[in-house]
Amino acid sequence: MFNKYLLTGATGFLGNTIAWTLHQRGIKCVALALSGDPYISKLPPSVKVVHGDVQNIESLYAFFSEKDENTCLLHCAGIVSIATKKNPCLYSVNVDGTKNVLSLALEKGIKKTIYVSSIHAIPTAPKNNVMTEINTFDKDLVKGEYAKTKAIATNLALDYSKLGLNISIVHPSGIIGPGDWRCGEITHIIRSYLKGKLPAGSQGQNNFVDVRDVANGVLSCANHGKNGECYLLTGHQSPIKKILEQVRRMEGGKRLIYLPLWLIRMIAPIYEKLMIRKKQKAFLTPYSAYALGANSNYSFEKANKELKFTSRPLEETIRDMVGWLKKVQLQ
Repeated sequence: MFNKYLLTGATGFLGNTIAWTLHQRGIKCVALALSGDPYISKLPPSVKVVHGDVQNIESLYAFFSEKDENTCLLHCAGIVSIATKKNPCLYSVNVDGTKNVLSLALEKGIKKTIYVSSIHAIPTAPKNNVMTEINTFDKDLVKGEYAKTKAIATNLALDYSKLGLNISIVHPSGIIGPGDWRCGEITHIIRSYLKGKLPAGSQGQNNFVDVRDVANGVLSCANHGKNGECYLLTGHQSPIKKILEQVRRMEGGKRLIYLPLWLIRMIAPIYEKLMIRKKQKAFLTPYSAYALGANSNYSFEKANKELKFTSRPLEETIRDMVGWLKKVQLQ
């Protein structure tokens, strides 16, 4: 167990959950956050916030000065994107930012580092194949700019392990659950349904994992993960329809029509362009439509064996997620 954790991406969905988990365990946490980030207020009171930007290495020295002889670094900072248009910040944060953080971790002698990658850094296998950990990553074998940046950054993390940094990598699948203040894709869909504003559902599926289980898995990896090893922190394959039907049974909402994937793929480019025109975030894009039809059968057997990682039933996650959304009345 470590005396203190340095946490990047602390105001994100996973980072915030990790911060609260450490708070509940009575463990010191120092969080890196951008100055003026409105989600700093959602962090627990015990967390010390240091302002900085992973894109600016000079701004990170104050954050790393908080280390002691028994400190673990959790690098959760990153930009997730399903957009078609290239976002220059995607590479700057996910790759260059990771290089800045890991280079300082090596320079300052951080005892243990965890890099939070993604299952999207792993090439998708044909359907009916179970996907497990790999140890080399190729951006040309994955689809989408986000996946490419995570593949590059994961290779970078493995390179640093060879340079002497004690680092392990975790690959979560689609993170869902309570506490998603930034309102990710599934949170948006469920919230829209609860408000009676979801016109239809979609067929297709994905692999979903509870944010609280991922937080526990990250902290377990800090204590038990092997240097230079990758671990899948995944959950359950589930059709989107199954999730929405559970919400409907819980809340007595309207029945939905579920559009086939071929139609979703046709609609996605038009919808994305419409949202861009309206200057709103697009929750359906050609990439997300592709993901709904891709193989999402991942095994977390290695993480279970070495980290004691487990994934709670998806029904429990959805129940708690709906309860949280109703409680906070997220606009």
